[in-house]
Amino acid sequence: MDATKLSNWIQIAATVGILVGIALVVMELRQAKSLAAAQSISEFFTDRGEDLRALMGEDPAQSILKVCQNAPDLTERDLMIVEAGFELRISEIIAFVLVNGVADFGAEWEPNARDSLRSSILSTPHGRWYWNNRLRGALEDFPELRDMGDEILTSGTHEQNKCDLYTDWRAAMRGSG
Repeated sequence: MDATKLSNWIQIAATVGILVGIALVVMELRQAKSLAAAQSISEFFTDRGEDLRALMGEDPAQSILKVCQNAPDLTERDLMIVEAGFELRISEIIAFVLVNGVADFGAEWEPNARDSLRSSILSTPHGRWYWNNRLRGALEDFPELRDMGDEILTSGTHEQNKCDLYTDWRAAMRGSG
């Protein structure tokens, strides 16, 4: 092999190395951009969750139980507390969907979302009203989630006033707030 051929092979190898390096840099930049976007989304929904938890107060269990039992002594404050809880649940689902979509973690959001909708938001008459009159319309950017809630309602697979789920929520809220 003469010097010219060797020089050509070295030049080709160097060019290929440069192209591979550029491709790796582009991939790393995309990944960094995705992670930064995921972090921004996560921070937004964390702040939103803190605001909703503050709105719910120290111990929302009494209001949650009253709504769950469709008690006659419901107050506007009780409804506000419970609706903040519904918003918190939806926010948690949407945050997971968005972060997973941006960062492409490959995690399945549907089972958790289905269970959360079925056992909390859609399990009380007020939750079903809130879904139909407030949440459903706000989910036009998330048609899969909106359709999931509608399917749960039409199939009748939502829990019917399963109040023990709400009293369990009391412990969970104390632990996360």
